[in-house]
Amino acid sequence: MRRYPLLTILLIVTAWIAVEITVFNLVASWTGGLMAFLLFILKSVLGFSFVGQLIKRKLMNMGGVRVASVDPSVLRNAPLKVVGAVLLVIPGFLAGIIGLALLTPSIQTLLGAWRKRPMQNPQEIDLPSNDWREMPDEPVKRIRRRKKPDLS
Repeated sequence: MRRYPLLTILLIVTAWIAVEITVFNLVASWTGGLMAFLLFILKSVLGFSFVGQLIKRKLMNMGGVRVASVDPSVLRNAPLKVVGAVLLVIPGFLAGIIGLALLTPSIQTLLGAWRKRPMQNPQEIDLPSNDWREMPDEPVKRIRRRKKPDLS
């Protein structure tokens, strides 16, 4: 799959569409076709209103220069809110469920803690033996350049 990234993306999108159609058919069989369609439209309207609310809040905050203390968890969870709102706009019940999950504070806290985990040891990098070589311990000798005579 590494050789064909376009094919991989195409397969993932095709699988996502197939799953969304299956979930829509399940919801339609449980609630009826008209109710499933209304839920489908309601989810998208909810997503658009949430995106509009995020944009409006951002534009209001850009109005003037204010110095205030900002809770770091709010900044850390902002991308999750945006992704959740966009997933609500995207057609499909599965995208809506994932979008609503990303908008809940408990999932945001869980994903925030998962993203904050430190790497095991950032000083060590595993490389194949043909990608590195040992360097000598003695310093590299530098060539001294002669000073140009001052002609003034």
